[in-house]
Amino acid sequence: MYKLEKTYSFSSAHHLEDTPSLITKKCLGVHGHRWVVKVSIEAFTLVDDMVIDFGAIKEIITLLDHKDLNEVFKFNPTAENISQFLWRSINALFSRDIELRVTVEESPGAKVTYWE
Repeated sequence: MYKLEKTYSFSSAHHLEDTPSLITKKCLGVHGHRWVVKVSIEAFTLVDDMVIDFGAIKEIITLLDHKDLNEVFKFNPTAENISQFLWRSINALFSRDIELRVTVEESPGAKVTYWE
């Protein structure tokens, strides 16, 4: 079993939709974050002697760098939804069984982990 862990970061802006669960209305205005993304992949087998090339994941992360996430996504760009998007995008790179977890931290100590 192999376990790959890599931390990436990107900067972007977003605003949240006004939903009944949104207590802090300050997030309704456009604001920026330095997002930190931790990717953890467990695999029993290697392809070309690697779990995956780190650059393949970086290409996905780069799609979000210096963007307004409300213009990139058709969904409410919460940390939860972004972690699910990244999980699905990274998981699609694999043609073999893996265990993948994606943690998105929008500010120090405020993070969400998604896996299936």
